[in-house]
Amino acid sequence: MKKLLIALSLLFSSVSFAALDQDDVINAMAGQWSMSLEGEQIKFLVRSTGEISIISRNHDYVTATLSFAGSNVDWQINGLPVAHIIITEGSDEDVRDVHFLVTAIEYDEEISLKKLAVFSTFNDGPNDFSDVDSWSNFKKYDPKTKKWLEVK
Repeated sequence: MKKLLIALSLLFSSVSFAALDQDDVINAMAGQWSMSLEGEQIKFLVRSTGEISIISRNHDYVTATLSFAGSNVDWQINGLPVAHIIITEGSDEDVRDVHFLVTAIEYDEEISLKKLAVFSTFNDGPNDFSDVDSWSNFKKYDPKTKKWLEVK
């Protein structure tokens, strides 16, 4: 009976892991990305380590951050991780943040990216104006086809 209980415990513990974890999402996101901000292209790089950096811009004040929602802890329930990319452009007076929520999905061992939401926020302090807009797209460079593909 003890051996059966141990065998069942091992079986249940091995199947309780999420199909995709944060590392899988980061690996699917790794590469060059592009977006248009007020008619100008901003290109950034997501590394397989999860680091993000701006590689091409026309504005002086552009930053990028990458964070995750969803758990990546082995001892609790793991949902599908959602990456939150924020591209910030502006100055000390007005700032636009473009938020891109994306995750990876798996079908028959093929992992692809899935866009969840894209929107921007604008805050202009001196003019007492702020706004929220929907946003169009983010593109990821596909080295196989050598094309920029919109993440849908």
